[in-house]
Amino acid sequence: MKILKQEKQAKSQIKLTIEVSKEELAKFLGQAYEKLKGQVKVSGFRPGKAPRNMVEKEIGSERFQQEALEIALPETYYQAIKEAKLLPIGPPEIKMVKFVPSDTLVYEATISVVPEINLVDYKKIISQSGIKLKSAGVEDKQIKEVIKNLQKQKSETKEVLRESKKGDRVEIDFESFVDGKPITGGASQNHPLVIGDNVMVPGFEEAIIGMKKGEEKKFDLTFPIDFYKKDLAGKNAQFKAKMKQVNEIKLPEVNDELAKKLGHKDLAELKIDIKKSLEKEFSSREELKFEGELIEKLIGGIDIEIPQFLVKEELNQMTTDFEQRLAQNGLTLDRYLEQLKKTKDDLTKDWEKEAEKRIKIALILDKIAQEEKISVSDKEVEDEIKKILERAPAEQKAQTAKNLENEEQKKYIKNVLKNRKVIEFLKKLTKK
Repeated sequence: MKILKQEKQAKSQIKLTIEVSKEELAKFLGQAYEKLKGQVKVSGFRPGKAPRNMVEKEIGSERFQQEALEIALPETYYQAIKEAKLLPIGPPEIKMVKFVPSDTLVYEATISVVPEINLVDYKKIISQSGIKLKSAGVEDKQIKEVIKNLQKQKSETKEVLRESKKGDRVEIDFESFVDGKPITGGASQNHPLVIGDNVMVPGFEEAIIGMKKGEEKKFDLTFPIDFYKKDLAGKNAQFKAKMKQVNEIKLPEVNDELAKKLGHKDLAELKIDIKKSLEKEFSSREELKFEGELIEKLIGGIDIEIPQFLVKEELNQMTTDFEQRLAQNGLTLDRYLEQLKKTKDDLTKDWEKEAEKRIKIALILDKIAQEEKISVSDKEVEDEIKKILERAPAEQKAQTAKNLENEEQKKYIKNVLKNRKVIEFLKKLTKK
C-alpha cells in the first residue's frame, strides 16, 4: 500500500489517494479464493478443493473481484490512515480510480477528521468577560400575581341574567367574515371565554361587554398587522356574536382558608413557599442565561470547519430527542410533520444551523476538557441513566430503558456530563 497523494479538503476533510500494488492485490485475491472455495460446488471436485480459476468461473469474475475488494479496501485504508497519522470521526467516502485485478488498485478515501481548534486564551476571555450570575430577587407584586392565579383556580361561577362585564366567564356563538366570505376556523358554538383575558382578536372582548343572555350583535374589527395568520393580517372583518350564557366569577378571599385549600398551613406559609418557588424559577432561568452568555463569549472568536458527518450525526440525535418529547405528549413524528405539512428533510434543514452551533460548542468544550484533564467515569454515566429513568413517565419507562441500552446513547450521555463539568469549570473562572 502506498499513499500517492494527501489533500486537505473543505469541512475538515482529508482526501487520500491510495495505491495497492500488484503483489498485495494478488494476496487479497488469494484470500478471496480461500473464503469462497468452500461455498462453491464445482463438478468433479470435493468441497473446497476446486482450483481458483474454476471457483472464479463458477461464481463469476465480478463477484470474485468484489469479494477481493471487500478484503482489500478496509485493510489498506487502515494502513493508510495509520501511516498518515489521521484520526477519522466517521466512515470514509470511497471512490474507485483504477482496478485491474491482475495489476493494480487505486482508490480515493475522503475522511472526516476532528477539526483543528485554536482555543486562544479561554481562561482570560472568560475571567475578563464581566459576565456575572444575577442573584434571585422576588418582589411582592410577583407573589400577589401568583396568588391571584391561585384564586382563579379555586373560584366559583354562578349564572347571572344581567349584562356581561369585564371579568365574567361567558359562553358565545360567533361567526367571522372577510369581504362577505366566512373565515376558515373563524366560527364556534358555546365558546367559553373570560372577558378581559385578551385571548381573542383585539377589540372582540370589549365588543361583547354589555350583552345579555340571548342577545345578538354585529360588529367590525381589524386584524393586527402582525397577526399570526398572514392572510388575515391588517384586514377588516365582520363578526356576528350571540350571548349564550353570562357567569359571574366569585374569587375566594385571600386568607388562611384559601391557603389550607391549596395544601398549606396558613397564608404566611403559602407566601413563603411561593417566594421560594419564584426564586428557584428565577435562579434556573438566570443560570441558563449565564451559561449561554459564557458559551457565546467563548465561541465568538473561534472559527471551525465542521465536518458534514458530524452535522448528520447531530441532526440524527436532535431528531431522536424530539421524537421522545413528542411521544411523551402522545404524538408521533409522522403525525407532527403531517400537521405542519412538512417532511423530515424540511425539519432537519431548519435545524442545520443549530446543529452546527451545537457541534462547535461541543468541540470547543471537548478541547478544554482535554486541556484541563476533565473526564467522566462509567459510574457517573450509570447514575445519570438512573435519574433519566426516574423522570420518565411510567408508560415510557420500558422504551426509555431500551433506548438507553444503546452504546451510542451512553456515549452521548457521557459527552453531556463532560460538557456540564467544563461549563462548571468556566463558571468558576468568572468568580476569580
